[in-house]
Amino acid sequence: MVAAFVAGAAAGVPGWRACAAGAATQVGAVIGYYAYAELMRDGMGDPRWPVFWLVLALMAGPIFGTAGAWWRTGEGRRRLAGPALLGAVFGMDALHYLFSLHYYREAIGYAVIGALIPVLLGRSIRHRLIGLGWAVGLAFLALGGIHTLLSLMDRRA
Repeated sequence: MVAAFVAGAAAGVPGWRACAAGAATQVGAVIGYYAYAELMRDGMGDPRWPVFWLVLALMAGPIFGTAGAWWRTGEGRRRLAGPALLGAVFGMDALHYLFSLHYYREAIGYAVIGALIPVLLGRSIRHRLIGLGWAVGLAFLALGGIHTLLSLMDRRA
């Protein structure tokens, strides 16, 4: 998601370029990961998973590309939403590591990164605090969404 955010910020203006740049980074990451898994390990496993992650890449890439463009050129709530979305990804990982895996050190690391993103990318103290609050709320929503999607995939197995 970081790559999509950066690509969207580099594209500059929200629109099809930011969406395409974000999607390209995420699709490239999925293809690269599964190519490595197929060629350098014992295979990629169940072919449903690459398709699942490609679908998510095509959904998340444009969202985070737009978030990066909003952070760079947006005003008001859009300017706040960009870093909050990116921080929420790390916050979601922190919650997953904490509650599902019980990897406490990793959870702390992801939580710190998730909190620092809206704080460092905010324009003012007010923006930083609002962005941090949004990131926390979005992290919980994202965790619920990912767990729901994964449980649906497991039921189909």
